[in-house]
Amino acid sequence: MEYIDGTKRSNTVAQANNVAEYVIARLVDLGITECFGVPGDYAFGIDRAAIKNPLLKYIGCNNELNASYAADGYARMKGAAMLTTTSGVGELSALNGLMGSKAENVVVFHIVGGPSTPMQVRKKNVHHTLGDGNFTLFKEISEKSACVSAIITADNAVLEMDQIIHEAFKKRQPAYILMAYDESCLPLRTHHIENDNVGCYKSNKIQLAKAVNLVLDLIEESQNIVVIPAVKLRRFGLESKGIQLVEKLGCPFVTMPQSKTVFNELHPQYLGYFFGELSFEGVEQVIDKADLIIDLGEVSWNDINTGMYTANVDFRKKLILAPEYISYGETTITHVFLKEILHEIIPQISQREKINYNRSVTINIEGQKTDKITLDSFYNRLLNFSKDDDILLVETGSSSLGIPSLRFPANVQYHNQTLWGSIGWATAATFGVCVAAPQKRVLLLTGEGSLQFTATVIGTMGRYGAKPIIFCNNNDGYTVERGLDLDKNYIYNDIEQWNYTQLPTTLGCSDWLSFKVSTNEELDEALTKASSTQSAVLIEFVTDKMDFNKILNFFHKKYVKA
Repeated sequence: MEYIDGTKRSNTVAQANNVAEYVIARLVDLGITECFGVPGDYAFGIDRAAIKNPLLKYIGCNNELNASYAADGYARMKGAAMLTTTSGVGELSALNGLMGSKAENVVVFHIVGGPSTPMQVRKKNVHHTLGDGNFTLFKEISEKSACVSAIITADNAVLEMDQIIHEAFKKRQPAYILMAYDESCLPLRTHHIENDNVGCYKSNKIQLAKAVNLVLDLIEESQNIVVIPAVKLRRFGLESKGIQLVEKLGCPFVTMPQSKTVFNELHPQYLGYFFGELSFEGVEQVIDKADLIIDLGEVSWNDINTGMYTANVDFRKKLILAPEYISYGETTITHVFLKEILHEIIPQISQREKINYNRSVTINIEGQKTDKITLDSFYNRLLNFSKDDDILLVETGSSSLGIPSLRFPANVQYHNQTLWGSIGWATAATFGVCVAAPQKRVLLLTGEGSLQFTATVIGTMGRYGAKPIIFCNNNDGYTVERGLDLDKNYIYNDIEQWNYTQLPTTLGCSDWLSFKVSTNEELDEALTKASSTQSAVLIEFVTDKMDFNKILNFFHKKYVKA
């Protein structure tokens, strides 16, 4: 799968006959081959353009929030996604998903169809508005979820799309594109020719030289280096360059929850899991003794990623190599891009002796067969079930807290909303991942409370032939909230119980396998069947609502003190 980076790969724009077709074609020509959307009358011109493009498949979703989450999952795999909604009610329903994409550096091009220009000029009282003639309000709200926005017309389409594409890939964040219905159907009124290299961006040469010299000097002066990779390496398509740097330095690297699997954790230079007081044994000591800590990609030092701020780093020894700047001590160099810095420094670094931890991975299956399932007994069974090249999406919640410390097989991709943390994201994002990578085995771990937010996307999965393996942890409510709250028994953390194994059939999926299991033996049997089927699978595994495990108990103590 070729990662979308803003480079033009096809030329469907040559067949575009109007503004909407042109906008759609510009994005298709980057390599986006599916468009997620919910139709609406103001967006009909955009929707027609989407289904007309020969290289694009329109994926109809049952609500805009599911569509935005699915686009997020798709973009995590392919590098960018396309989402279409109607003005007002549609775009605002997608807003939570798009804010998450912005927080997590995921490129989603959000194309919105608005009321016609005559309606706006006359300030008509029309549907999907507040009836006050204000047609800029929703744009002002929605564009906050994007790094760049534009109102596209027949006169400015070419230049505005150049800017939209350039900024979206430069920042790796969503873009907001608004078109009035009548404008979307007009032929272009411009003689400008699109810039085929609009996705490329270059460092300032003087600043780049300064940055390269600073980095090389710091590396030359340092004997004990540790690298902490950030998830932005994956977002910017720099994982391979990043691991090349680590191997040239010969030094250890660690991972944090958000950056899990950015580098292969079976790599001999992998030191372990860095999560503050919950880190692997010896990890904090190695970091403390380092004379240079390379923050590779700009780590998010948020509460969840740092184990409630217990992941302590001596910032006087930290070199930040961010996507758009570098920083060390009191020195910050801007107008430089990480891709070019890595390209320059890796050949100039002398090969150092590689550290080799040579740790074997031993999977200890916990719990007797007849025992009730616990999160700990589930985790090791999931690890044993996983295979090379699996894609694993993990929802925010109690069921996911123990996952980042596990060492999965080679090339497993792990995805989580560590910063934004909107429950319900993972289920719909799983659909997007299935669309983007239909040949891969896609696993989802979610809780039943989270599943209820976006469960209808299971019907969309069935409609389009997606075949994930879904693990739904039924722990009788919002267990993660119980674990963080002052009192574990507050009734607002209770939810209604659904018949989760009946969801696929109820939502129109005819060939899914569904299991409800409460003992380790039943779980083992379900896993055996799931590993041998070609169908989609939903496994509801029941755990106690007070099964917090040590990690949730740790967070409880920290939150109560906070």
